[in-house]
Amino acid sequence: MQISLEKGRLAGLTLAFGVITGSIFWGTLAAFGLGSVLVKFSSIFQLLSIVGGVYMFWFAYNNCIKVINKKSLVVDANKKNKHENKYYLQGLALHLTNPKAILVWMTTILLGTQNSTPNLYTPYLIVFGCAAMGISIFCGYALFFSNKLMVSYYKKIYKPFTLFVAIFFIGAGVTLFYKPIIILLL
Repeated sequence: MQISLEKGRLAGLTLAFGVITGSIFWGTLAAFGLGSVLVKFSSIFQLLSIVGGVYMFWFAYNNCIKVINKKSLVVDANKKNKHENKYYLQGLALHLTNPKAILVWMTTILLGTQNSTPNLYTPYLIVFGCAAMGISIFCGYALFFSNKLMVSYYKKIYKPFTLFVAIFFIGAGVTLFYKPIIILLL
């Protein structure tokens, strides 16, 4: 949402496809049954949580800098950015460093195959269906939040909204970071 508002439609769509790629990665691992193997190695989840927490703190820091910065916001929703691929990598990293994503995918695959007759293709159909929904939802966000009306409203509420986003990322970072550190200390 914030990338679409500040950097434009193409940047928002590019970030969305990074998130979707990360989701498909975790979904495919779960469909292959590799998710349960990862769960047995809790140190992998602890490491992902710590990395994900640091990544969330980085986002929070960047948003705090935007709030403190005295420059006024310049938004051009139709602007072509020089480095669109960085938004793809941001979206990919955002989803791949979320250790809860594999757990959600494992649960989705389990629930989706629980009452059906055994079928080799069902987990992959679930991943495909969820990917299609993800594409429509995340691309819908990018398109909706990059329109002129939303961008003009965003300019009016920029500082409070950016502060809210920073607080949200701090909360997400603490959530991801706190538990693995306590486990490692014990």
